[in-house]
Amino acid sequence: MNRLRNWLNQLNLWPRMALSISIGFIFLLLAFWFLGERALRESRERILDERLAITQVVANQIDNRLVQAQMELEESSKLAAFDAGSPDLTAEMAVMAAMAAHSSYFSAGSIFTDSTGRILLSYPHDWWAAGTDLSNLSFVAAGLAERSATFSPPFVLADDDKPVLAIALPIVREGRLQGVLIGLMDLGNSVISQPLQEATILGQTAHAVLVDGTGHVIYSTFGLPFQSPGEHLTFYQHALQEGVP
Repeated sequence: MNRLRNWLNQLNLWPRMALSISIGFIFLLLAFWFLGERALRESRERILDERLAITQVVANQIDNRLVQAQMELEESSKLAAFDAGSPDLTAEMAVMAAMAAHSSYFSAGSIFTDSTGRILLSYPHDWWAAGTDLSNLSFVAAGLAERSATFSPPFVLADDDKPVLAIALPIVREGRLQGVLIGLMDLGNSVISQPLQEATILGQTAHAVLVDGTGHVIYSTFGLPFQSPGEHLTFYQHALQEGVP
């Protein structure tokens, strides 16, 4: 310590000033680095918090729209008897056609089955053959067993490669199961896409993806194919497994 003090005392004025300025700059740079790192960390955390909030809002919007779709299907089922035992199902077909033409949710079509899950009517007519047994589909079987509305996993309509989600609504009148009305939701329409598009605007990002329970793509704002693994499959699966954001 004394040796360092003696060395400093032997320095002329200009070397002392230069040394002091250099040390000052070092401390200043360290301070700026510390403050910059802190600001960057806080900014990153703030952005993540904002994105999480936007994601939760979008998830709630989609959940609410699925609930609204179920309610609309229930209201549509009241517009005709939807009794599989009836010899005349003209009124039921008219309701199903109106759903495809005017519904915000079931533009992809609908199906009416008997109480065992066999198709009686479908709209459009040529998509599903009458008599086809749908009771082997898990969501239809669950609806028949529980006599309550059930949702299918997303799937593709074979005729036009359109990704859809189905809601199966058992028609129960006075305790008797009369059949099942199934509404088909087009996952590419504004019901699903609009909340995701709005999320990209609010979050100032070009990317928003809705995935299923396995982490595969249902819909994206940047053209990822349906049921593809997307860009971050492992991350999605980890998040789904953890059950937290």
